[in-house]
Amino acid sequence: DNPDAPAGQPVTEQKHPISYVRSKPGAASTVSASPTLLYTGVVGNWQMKGEGRGLTFTAAGVQSGGGYAWASVTSNALPETIDSKDLEINWKMSIDGGNSWFEVGTSKNHLYLTGGAANGAYETVLHLSSEGAKGKRPANDGEMVRPAEDKNGNGVLDAGEDLNNNGVQDAASAGWTSNKEVVDGIWGQISGGNGPKNPKSVDGSTLYYWGAAAISRANTPFGLVTVADVMKHKDGQCGGWGRLLVDLFAKQGISSSARGITPTSASADYKAPVAGMDDIDRTKFTATALGFTVGANLGQGGTNTERNFQDHLVVSVTGIDSVFDPSYGKRFEPDFSTGKSAEQKWEDASIVSFRYRYQWTGAGANNTPYASDFTRNETNIANDPMRVNFS
Repeated sequence: DNPDAPAGQPVTEQKHPISYVRSKPGAASTVSASPTLLYTGVVGNWQMKGEGRGLTFTAAGVQSGGGYAWASVTSNALPETIDSKDLEINWKMSIDGGNSWFEVGTSKNHLYLTGGAANGAYETVLHLSSEGAKGKRPANDGEMVRPAEDKNGNGVLDAGEDLNNNGVQDAASAGWTSNKEVVDGIWGQISGGNGPKNPKSVDGSTLYYWGAAAISRANTPFGLVTVADVMKHKDGQCGGWGRLLVDLFAKQGISSSARGITPTSASADYKAPVAGMDDIDRTKFTATALGFTVGANLGQGGTNTERNFQDHLVVSVTGIDSVFDPSYGKRFEPDFSTGKSAEQKWEDASIVSFRYRYQWTGAGANNTPYASDFTRNETNIANDPMRVNFS
């Protein structure tokens, strides 16, 4: 259970659910189990086996001691695809060397079959990612991961697109396609298409972006910026949601990274904060970016109370030219018709104004310096070049 659950909150978030990594070509994964019965006495030529939900546990000899009888059994190979399912195994025992069998009980668990290592994962992380990518798989070891060469979708082999130097416009490799299917499935747990999906934790609690818990910690050193924070409080800031999405991808074998977004300092040709200033005066200001305001888009959980930020966190997936913004459930891709990158598309769709502080570095018309700095919101930004940095 989650040892960090807040006081009064049910301890329902499992930190170590039952999960196994999928099988791969030439490397089968199996489930090991030790079904145990209360028993006092000495066992003879006894055996135990089990079967259920596609798993068969080969019969193995029974041991006894300390008032128990048990067997160490191993299943057949697990599938090569991601899965999430209730696992019910019917156990049988033989006391005549396997000639006849009788039922001794049923075990029930939930099994997560993951595309990547999932040691120490929260159950909600495995549940969202495994349910989303169920029936899919990431690229196998050694499998080529290469996107389609037709980047702009025009069906023509343009300059710079012939990555294989074979004069042919190649389709995406099977490994890349497999990875994309996993990414799309997981993203479908976060995004409702062009907005938040409002996902729930495994116990049915809605997960919020800038909900009450996050707002109460605003401007403190205790922001909700980690996966553990989101699992504990069912709430998080952009840092928590960005890292949650990276974790969802990682547990299914997909490499991704969180990317910070910060505003750049204004250049000398940006609008001056004082009416009547000419271009010469304008160059005598040093502009420092303070932050930006985003549009009134709903965040996860249906919130949009917080709109003014100093920075933001999004996610990029290795090999896929997109910007994923899990806080708002929005995904941005390049627009080859306009030449805009996915990053530019994010800025255009997300930010409505920037905040700058202007510091006077010269003298006024009468050689009198301006007495103080000026702060200004700039909203006429639709046709401007990018004003943010993606780390």
